[in-house]
Amino acid sequence: MLASIVGSGRVDVLSTPSMIALMESVSESIVADKLPDGMISVGTMVCVRHRAPAWLGDEILVRARLLEVSGRRLKFEVRCLRGEEVIGEGEHERFIVERKRFNKP
Repeated sequence: MLASIVGSGRVDVLSTPSMIALMESVSESIVADKLPDGMISVGTMVCVRHRAPAWLGDEILVRARLLEVSGRRLKFEVRCLRGEEVIGEGEHERFIVERKRFNKP
């Protein structure tokens, strides 16, 4: 989504919150089908730098790479590219938890 629509800025470029959401989504999808039944991963930390804009109509590619597994903690390297240009990069952390803990009682 555009920064002007989500309220994170006044320009028609990919918003930082939207870029982060894409990074989280790609990271989650890497591990989702590898977790035991009843388990999910939830985002717990994001540290990214938004380096360059992407305009409406630009094609972007979001990549995530699992760097480390430490118990239930998953650490990812994340990148967002427009062509060859890195427009965002950083780290994302997820934790493996029981799905039922996050269901509303």
